[in-house]
Amino acid sequence: MPITSPPHPWRPLYRSWTFLVCALILALAAAGLRPGMAALERHYRKQSIALRLALQEFDANHLPSFLAVDPQEPGPSIIVAGMPDVGTTEAALLHLREKDQQNKNDHSFLLVTYYSDPDDKVPHTPEVCYRQAGATVRELSTLTLDTPELAPDHPRIQIRLVEMAADPWRIMIAYVFIANGKFCHTRERVRWVNGLPGDRYVYFSKIEASTFFPAAGDTAERTARTIRLLREAIPPLLERHFPRPESLRQ
Repeated sequence: MPITSPPHPWRPLYRSWTFLVCALILALAAAGLRPGMAALERHYRKQSIALRLALQEFDANHLPSFLAVDPQEPGPSIIVAGMPDVGTTEAALLHLREKDQQNKNDHSFLLVTYYSDPDDKVPHTPEVCYRQAGATVRELSTLTLDTPELAPDHPRIQIRLVEMAADPWRIMIAYVFIANGKFCHTRERVRWVNGLPGDRYVYFSKIEASTFFPAAGDTAERTARTIRLLREAIPPLLERHFPRPESLRQ
């Protein structure tokens, strides 16, 4: 008959103490984890950074091919309906006309918005905003532009081109985002760039050029004009208004 040892009288108690010690350690770790994570979040959370020059101070004289239109001259009402709330006080809307423009019924606009609060939402794109105002999207595409004027940092950039219709107007829109000095053609790309580690400060901007023209007008000519306006607006914004790249890491 096999001989078995009687149960050790201290074994259950020993196991209970082991369990209690482990539970206590886990409880203490959990109690310290939350404030520790909160401290890390505060330490690594990116901060706002101001413009070097307010967008309201944008000077149309820095656009080689365009002139500012008299503010009293009426423009298409949908330009206001298409942007009911840009979500920031740092914004500029310029009503422009190409210097050698023959058709006085055309209207060009430059809309620039700037955001720097880490909690700011990336604004909707014009194909969404104008559609909510009653316009219809005829075509949406992505273009890659050679930009020697931005070299060597940005020898080429991708932009969005949108063709819309809103009776009695056709609308051609070219837009791009800039997030911490990087060009982005989608809202998702902006979020990704702003989430990258390294920079202490964060900002993003949407630069939108548009041409409103009669429905029977030549589309190719207005497309070229709209892209030209976007291209001419970017250098002065980078050189005079937006934060310098080195200031984002200080």
